[in-house]
Amino acid sequence: MRRISLTAVALLAATALAAGPVAAQALGSAGDGGTYRRGLDLVAAGKADEGIKLLAAAASKASGPEADAADTALGSAYLMAGKVREARARLKGPIDRSAYVPALVEMARTYLYAPPFEPKTALGFLKTAIGREPKNVEVLLELARAHVNDENQDQAVAIYKLLIEEVAPKDVRGYFGLGDVHVARKRFDKAKPLFRQALQLAPQDPEAYFRMANMVMSDEGDSNHLAKAIGWYERAVEIGRDNPRYHGALIYAYYRNGNNLAAAPVLTRLEEFAPQSSVTHWARGVFSEYQGQMSRALELYKAAVALDTQNVYANYSLGVFLSGRRNADFILIGADRDWKYLPHRDIDRSITHLKAALALEPAFPFAGRARGLIDDLQSTAIEQPVDSSEMEQMRQRLDDYYRTKASMF
Repeated sequence: MRRISLTAVALLAATALAAGPVAAQALGSAGDGGTYRRGLDLVAAGKADEGIKLLAAAASKASGPEADAADTALGSAYLMAGKVREARARLKGPIDRSAYVPALVEMARTYLYAPPFEPKTALGFLKTAIGREPKNVEVLLELARAHVNDENQDQAVAIYKLLIEEVAPKDVRGYFGLGDVHVARKRFDKAKPLFRQALQLAPQDPEAYFRMANMVMSDEGDSNHLAKAIGWYERAVEIGRDNPRYHGALIYAYYRNGNNLAAAPVLTRLEEFAPQSSVTHWARGVFSEYQGQMSRALELYKAAVALDTQNVYANYSLGVFLSGRRNADFILIGADRDWKYLPHRDIDRSITHLKAALALEPAFPFAGRARGLIDDLQSTAIEQPVDSSEMEQMRQRLDDYYRTKASMF
């Protein structure tokens, strides 16, 4: 779901943070590590201004080596909030001062996971980082992801195997990464043993169940793949009860399988413990779109992306919505090109959000659809609709009509 920009903390902290693909390594050595964690947690919870303010205050007081850690944490917060220019400006300090490895990794992430997506530029920063710390697990993980995004999967496979076989054989993230490469290649026979091994290594890690669910969801050759995936997502939610990411994935799986009634209590639970999170706004958008409340769905998707630019499902859903198509992943009836979407169509922004989803998670369950839609949109020149008062009235009539229609089911 969201690829939280926590490499700063991951390279600084002593224990892993609950969400995101990077676990922590050395924040215990940073003097104000608790403040950095609190600040980034606030940003992740949808309180970007509050989190950035806290981290900026910490950075203003830091000096010496501590300044590198503080500036990197603040740069990470800016990246999470979608303020890429501010992130790069803040990260430049620790890179120029000492080629600080966490800052190099975070700088690479600003090119990997934010438009216009420049994996080759990211690789330059990561190679500098690996030159300083050749066996740093966090750097190797991001280096592998950069190769995936640069469409050099063979190099990524080599790095993941190095992690699994030599550098960190008990770190499940190497298994996740290599498994995801196989999923992207539709080699589910190779992916499944890796996720099984991750489950054996970390039976209480909800991420292991989440990754298994993603793989099963992607295997459309299995006629029962949706129901099986739901079981894995439910287990991830059971263990990671306070993580919006897993709740959001389960909601999507329920809608994808037509279990719309089952999604409602999960959304209620999500609203109770994370009412302002990006995932909650996105889930409300899914519900609104299903109900035919198109304008509200669009605003909620936009809010979800604004709160967390690295929310994969929010980027994907917004990209599909702006393409002028219904999202066939959870709107299971109606024409693929539905005219009620046309007033909201924005092809350029649609492509940007779809590419963002793929950059964040190349093997997420609907990556194939995202790639196909991008190809279709790029090959078709479509004039943008003219906004007018008449168009707004038409939107309102459409919203009312589809809201009434949805209530009949």
